[in-house]
Amino acid sequence: MKITKVVSIIIIAAAVITFPGFHAVAKISVPEAMAAGVVDVVVDPGHGGIDSGTSSGSLEEKNITLDISNKLEKYLEDGGYNTILTRTSDTSLYKLSTISGTEEKRDLNSRVNIINGSKAKLFISVHVNSFTKYPDYNGSIVYYNDKVKGSRDLAVCIQKSLNALTINGKPRMAHNSQVGNFYITNNTNIPGVLVETAFISNSTEKNLLKTAAFRTSIAKAIAKGVNNYKAALSVKKGYLAVCSNTAAGSMTFSSEQQAFDWIKNKAANGIVYTDSLPRTTLGVVLEGYHFDFSEDYLIDVNIPTKASDPKVKAIQKRLAAIGYNMPVTGIVGTITLGNIKKFQVREGLTADGIIGKQTYQSLAAQK
Repeated sequence: MKITKVVSIIIIAAAVITFPGFHAVAKISVPEAMAAGVVDVVVDPGHGGIDSGTSSGSLEEKNITLDISNKLEKYLEDGGYNTILTRTSDTSLYKLSTISGTEEKRDLNSRVNIINGSKAKLFISVHVNSFTKYPDYNGSIVYYNDKVKGSRDLAVCIQKSLNALTINGKPRMAHNSQVGNFYITNNTNIPGVLVETAFISNSTEKNLLKTAAFRTSIAKAIAKGVNNYKAALSVKKGYLAVCSNTAAGSMTFSSEQQAFDWIKNKAANGIVYTDSLPRTTLGVVLEGYHFDFSEDYLIDVNIPTKASDPKVKAIQKRLAAIGYNMPVTGIVGTITLGNIKKFQVREGLTADGIIGKQTYQSLAAQK
């Protein structure tokens, strides 16, 4: 398997921008790039070969992901990133793995080995979503491993960029980036994300996925998110952590994570702001859990979760503590939705079942 790449220069606002640790080298092969440690981004087209992924009629995930990944590689290369692909054709990678197990597991293991062995700065695994139970669901969802530093920030940047995509002037369903439980994200040791680009189970998005224009727009949005992530690394910020329900007061930290950790160590609820004016809410700590407010909402109970979510557990625990009949499962269901709406009605808020900033603040203020 031979994968090559090209290079160029990042030009933003008519200025040449370089990012710490990112390289600019001549066109080289994957083994050479990996040996030299000059890979910036690994792009992983999901599935391939005997594994077609999800499908609808003759439309198969493996072909969609390869096309989007090829386009994404081009945009990243045009932006000055040294980029490699885990596959460049309709093939499975299971023969590259030495572990025992199914061909699917060995294929995934091979992808992880390529990503980790590349010593890249980040990776992006490209996929297509399907949720036949709710065919109205649409939009892109970005998953990450919260145990790998930088992955959450990368996911937020790409998610925001994908949420901004419009179809004929109309927005798609906006989602939050989420912690995912996937082999790729669980076993890689560099910052990275798994991007579910669109829902093949949605008739509109299925038709869009057939078109080069839509696949191009997805690739461009992901590349823009990567650029925003890298630009953010060069920005120096201070973070103000403010505790509630305690006399601990507040402190300023050099990193967002330090601010959240300080609140957690105080066993208190709290809010983290940028240390600038006007102060912008970045996130909160509720009963030990870190909630990211860089997106528009905390939890949308109308969007199903694939597994037990600690954020959902925290909200359920909070609702139970203030008198609602609320089992703490971490799974969004009709009971959770009903109780959130009841609370919103009681507080004079819009009863939409979404834990946004206002609903959270009202919930956190309850004694």
